[in-house]
Amino acid sequence: MSPTTPVSALTIAGSDSGGGAGIQADLKAFAAHRVHGLSVIAALTAQNTRGVSAVHVPPIDFLRAQIEACFDDFDIHAVKLGMLANAEVIHAVADALERHRPPHVVLDPVMVATSGARLLEDSALQAMRERLLPLATLVTPNAPEAELLVDRSIDNGNDAEQAAASLLDLGAGAVLLKGGHLQEGNRVVDRYFDGVSSEEFIHARLPLDAHGTGCTLASAIAAQLCNGLSLANACEAGIDYRGAGTRPLRRGTARMSDSPRALAVDSGDGHRYEIIACVPAQPLARLLWLPALGVATRHYLLLAQALAARGVAVYLHEWRGNGSSSLRPSRTQDWGYRQILDHDLPASQALLADADDAQEVLPWIIGGHSLGGQLACVHAGRQPQAFDRLWLAASGTPFWRTFPPPRGWLLPLIYRFLPWISRHQGVLHGRRLGFGGTEARGLIADWARVGLNNHYAAVGMDEDLDAQMARVHGSAQAVLMENDWLAPIGSMQALLAKLPNVASQLRVLSAQELGARADHFAWMKHPEAVAEAFFIQLGENFHKSVDDSRRHPHNSAPVAGRP
Repeated sequence: MSPTTPVSALTIAGSDSGGGAGIQADLKAFAAHRVHGLSVIAALTAQNTRGVSAVHVPPIDFLRAQIEACFDDFDIHAVKLGMLANAEVIHAVADALERHRPPHVVLDPVMVATSGARLLEDSALQAMRERLLPLATLVTPNAPEAELLVDRSIDNGNDAEQAAASLLDLGAGAVLLKGGHLQEGNRVVDRYFDGVSSEEFIHARLPLDAHGTGCTLASAIAAQLCNGLSLANACEAGIDYRGAGTRPLRRGTARMSDSPRALAVDSGDGHRYEIIACVPAQPLARLLWLPALGVATRHYLLLAQALAARGVAVYLHEWRGNGSSSLRPSRTQDWGYRQILDHDLPASQALLADADDAQEVLPWIIGGHSLGGQLACVHAGRQPQAFDRLWLAASGTPFWRTFPPPRGWLLPLIYRFLPWISRHQGVLHGRRLGFGGTEARGLIADWARVGLNNHYAAVGMDEDLDAQMARVHGSAQAVLMENDWLAPIGSMQALLAKLPNVASQLRVLSAQELGARADHFAWMKHPEAVAEAFFIQLGENFHKSVDDSRRHPHNSAPVAGRP
């Protein structure tokens, strides 16, 4: 192989004549992640979005020949397994995997049709348990598939955890149990287990049953493993990719971008990521939203949909190191505020400017949650003509004096300890401490410095960011949660004090108003009250300013420039 040849991933699965699932979906996902895709056709299907009408399984010798042709000529980093029609096929695939030992095997156990009918005979099910599960780096069943594999019912999260433990006992390296079939309100919870740690990936439930999402998810995870992500991070990135958008395709459904949709961004310094866009048919305003520290963009999809329902076009920015980001922090990969402010936010801004020429009259808002709210203010200070409104949720300066005792007294110690342990480890393993995710040491150092001295600065930037924030004009709507010790009122007031030319309003929401715990994160799963708090005081202004400018564009007051 040439040194410039991309890494390779192999899919062994069925062919979908409708193009929405199987090897067709797998190869699209590989290509989207810059991975060279190889394919072995284990079954030929006559199908479309409405169902399968016929299946042909090629001779077993031909299956073996396809597999050997791939392993003989390519350096395969990951294998994704999909539809394997019978026990003979499963044994042949297992024999090949035992012989070649690829670094990663992602098993998507296609066992149950959408109608609920079983697709595998008992002999094939047993072969999958005994031969493939012990070879799998990761298995990605939905609830009905997991029920067959472990022979027990799964009705809730506790059942899912027990089923995952059984799958690990059967030899799987890790389990991503998809939650689409479990009834958990208007959300879907995908649960990851590896025997040491567990994670929940929560996202909005879409009002459809999309064809091909399981194939897309497993192959996206395999591709991210080829790209060097850890298993849990590959699962998170794969879920982000799978959930970028679905829409009806003829009378069935297939995974296709519509609303929400994903917009690819290249920051220019080697960082690639996606913005998730929720755009109503006739938007009144546009919002660039920045997440909290360590939180992937997809966790704000419910907020974006709530605001879009009120007429706000929402663009969810992704932090480097999270979700769809192509980078992960390590000893050799580090960043801080400078990279975010100099590269990432301008790249997102430029992309949205290019995409929005037709809606130039609409006002722009920038906002965020926690750290996202802080950096929204900083970015607005560096681009004072770009935005005329700020929306801040559970945010504020981390300065220790703004926090009530006794916690406030302890914060200086924490602000010194976290940068030290980050330098020692190369990164901050935030989840172990209950703080963020796996974070870059430079980012933690910049954040902690503000916590100690209340002055926004970034290593490598010779700019007075506080002075720049003082240049911002317009209005700010700030929302806090009543019992949020991570963002007390004093913290938000100190942040707003850095914006002396901004007319700000502050509202504190109770648990009763939220319909959830009034803490730092619970509102994200129940965002209606936050969305309404943002919009209610500004809604009339949106309608009036937009309608007036459309009727009298030559007489309208100046509005903020586009990002």
